[in-house]
Amino acid sequence: MSDDNRRTISRELALKLEQRGGLSPVVDNKRKLSLAAIIPPTSAQGSRSSSGTSANIITSASFHASSINEDVTEVDIPADLESKETYMFMGFDDTTATMLWDKYTTACDDPEFGDEYDFCEFAVDHVITADHPDATSEEDDWDAYMRAVGIDDKLREAILLPEYEDIRYTATCKFWLLETINRTWDALESLEVQLSQTTTRREQREAAEQPAGVQDINLGLLAAAPGDFSGITPVLYTTPQREIADQYAAWLKKKVLIDDVVILQFAVPNEWLRQFHVEYLWYGGDQDGIRPADAWRKLVWASRRVADEISPELEKLSSVDVLIGHIASGKHKKFKKMPDYTDIKRSQLLRVKIDGEWKDGIQWAFMTPSVRYRFKERFANDVYIHWIRSRRPPEDGN
Repeated sequence: MSDDNRRTISRELALKLEQRGGLSPVVDNKRKLSLAAIIPPTSAQGSRSSSGTSANIITSASFHASSINEDVTEVDIPADLESKETYMFMGFDDTTATMLWDKYTTACDDPEFGDEYDFCEFAVDHVITADHPDATSEEDDWDAYMRAVGIDDKLREAILLPEYEDIRYTATCKFWLLETINRTWDALESLEVQLSQTTTRREQREAAEQPAGVQDINLGLLAAAPGDFSGITPVLYTTPQREIADQYAAWLKKKVLIDDVVILQFAVPNEWLRQFHVEYLWYGGDQDGIRPADAWRKLVWASRRVADEISPELEKLSSVDVLIGHIASGKHKKFKKMPDYTDIKRSQLLRVKIDGEWKDGIQWAFMTPSVRYRFKERFANDVYIHWIRSRRPPEDGN
């Protein structure tokens, strides 16, 4: 389990980082990692992707999320990628992490299964199969649910932060736990590559060999579920409101300290959008009466309640490429307990303060595989990347 192949950071890279003061020696199977070591030299304000050309006045400093955790300079990471300490780093308490680690090591030692077991899947399965009702609205005890699952104080506090409760109620507690676990594992798995690239760029900059480059973004990884318009089917959700993206990014940084958080900004021309089947869904209908007044409520009600079956409301819109409409929040009432879509009231809308005034949240959902492929093809190399980092890297490159 502890051979160099499963080290979170390889011995060779660790030695280089230790010499730069960015990484501590191993103590109790943990290392202290300087967060400055993760930050690419040119990432403080954001960058265009490799072929982007259009001007942009928004920078990373435009987002409140950039100031989150600004007082945190280092984080304890597990020395071994597959370890009890990693389960604790995901957000499990000591007792639960010990139980998961024992189950994982026992399974790995069983010759009947060999290498079939995935380390992260043990954590995911533990949450999915937890014998405790999921928390979905303010009617539920979210803290009690997380305690029953075995979540530690730090992650429970981050998920329950009152300033993000409107966003929290857009999905269930189980969903946010699974998102945090998977994002943390992905961040740890990719940490070696990320640190290696960042260190190389700093060395190149110091040697004046070449300026640090920018990174391409894999848009194929952005589709997510659940959602207001897609049930359990992963689709690409975006928002035209910077403030909405800012809230999600800020909350994510509270939950996953080491995650490489970015906000992607696209300029979608109207002429490009017109080639697709686009429909607008608003709470209360639209002024032109193109869609029935209850269309948004019917779709959200069906989408938020769907399990394995495809609801009629979702099936009706299966050919729509892009849906644009309000964002629902399940804060005040559980969608699965609503006997009818008419129980969804205006208070279920996600609200955001823009220029001092409260506005309804808006989302663009790229629904079909075709439009998502075309979106990726058109914008993968034409995206403004806002790196949501806590602090600028030191000028000396350490």
